[in-house]
Amino acid sequence: MKIIWIIDNKYRELYGLYDLKKKLSESGIKLYLFNIPVWKTAIDLINPNVVIVPNLYKNSCGPIVNYAYLKKINVFMHSSEGMFYTDNVQNEKYPPYLVNKVSKFLVWSKQDAKFLIKKGFKNKVIITGNLKFDKRHYQNKKNLNKKIKVIGIPTHSRVISGKGRSKYNIPYLIRHLIENLEPSRIGYLKFDIDYIKAVVDVVHRFKNDYKIIIKPSPFEDMKIYEKTFPDVEIFYGEDIRDFLKKTDVILNVYSSTSVDALKYNIPVISISNLIDWDKSVIADKDRGPYAKTGAGTLAIQSKNILNLKKILKKNSNELIKL
Repeated sequence: MKIIWIIDNKYRELYGLYDLKKKLSESGIKLYLFNIPVWKTAIDLINPNVVIVPNLYKNSCGPIVNYAYLKKINVFMHSSEGMFYTDNVQNEKYPPYLVNKVSKFLVWSKQDAKFLIKKGFKNKVIITGNLKFDKRHYQNKKNLNKKIKVIGIPTHSRVISGKGRSKYNIPYLIRHLIENLEPSRIGYLKFDIDYIKAVVDVVHRFKNDYKIIIKPSPFEDMKIYEKTFPDVEIFYGEDIRDFLKKTDVILNVYSSTSVDALKYNIPVISISNLIDWDKSVIADKDRGPYAKTGAGTLAIQSKNILNLKKILKKNSNELIKL
C-alpha cells in the first residue's frame, strides 16, 4: 500500500511524520511526503492508494481532491490548522462539494467531528488529534510553583516583517482585498502594526524586571526583530518545544503555542486587550479577538498593561489554576 501525504506548511505539518512513516513501514505501508506545488507530479509518479490533504480550499487542495477522485484514489483529510469552530468557519473548512469526494476525515477535535456528523458524514469521521500535540513530546513537564522570571512572546506579524515575500506587501494586499470584495480583512493588516506596538509596550514596561524572549514566526525575518528589539533575546530555533523550555509564561494573541505551552504546564496570558483592534476585526465573530473559539481563548485575559503587571506577580502554579 502507498500513501502520499501533501505538506502545505512545513513548520506546522511535519511533526510526528518521521515516527509515523517508520511505524507504517513495519506493516508494509509506504508513506511519501510531498510539498503541495508538486502534487500532480507526485500522484502520477507514485500512483498511491491514498492521498492525504491538509485542507479543502478551492485555491489550495481542491484541485488535488478532484484529480485523485477522478483517478479513483482514496482521499483523506487531516487539517493543517484549526481551533476556530463556528459554523461559518466549518463551512469554509469543509465545503460540501469536496466533502463528498473525501473518504475519511482524520480530525483534531470533537468539535470537528460533531460538525461533520451533523452534516451526515459520521461514517467518514475519525478523531485522531494532531501529531504535533502527541503527549510523548511533553513527558518532561515544567516544574510548577515558581516565580515568573522569563516571559516568552511568539509573534504573529507576517506582512511587515515577512521573509522577502515582495509580492505580499501592504499596498498589494490592500488592492487585492478591495478588488476581491474583502475590504474588512484590511483590518487584519492593521493588526500587524498594532501588534508590534503592543510588544514594544510590553518590552518597555517589563524588560528591567523579567528576561524577555521573542520567538518570531517562521515566516518572519528574525533580523528585523534583532534590530528592533536589541534589548531582549531573539529565539532562533524552529521547534516550539525548544522555545518553551526557556520560558516561564507566554504572552499570546492567536498562536497555537497556547496548546503547546499548557501541555508543558506553562501559563498563557492573552495580550489581546493591549491591541487597538480595527472595528472590522472586532466585528468578526468567527476569528476576531472576541471569538469564542481559537487558541486565543486558552489564556488568562489581561485587561490592560497594569493588569498584566499584576498577573505576572503570581507564581506559575497560581497562573495555571487561573
